[in-house]
Amino acid sequence: MADLPVHRKTDGRNCGAATGTAMNQDDVFANELLVASQGDVCTHGAGDLTANADEVYVELALVVGHGADAAICGFEWF
Repeated sequence: MADLPVHRKTDGRNCGAATGTAMNQDDVFANELLVASQGDVCTHGAGDLTANADEVYVELALVVGHGADAAICGFEWF
């Protein structure tokens, strides 16, 4: 995850949704927004975030990086 910023609450996702309000943690922030971690859900509810940080954790959950392969949730647009 070198040189990738962290994914945060309300940041846009590759599937077109945003990281929703159901977060796995409530006290680690980046630029005043909660940092996303493994299993956080998106606004369309079709899937959970998949962490791509190898060794960066927030409250024992891997952090999600904000990049090309970040924030994939399994929702398919047809």
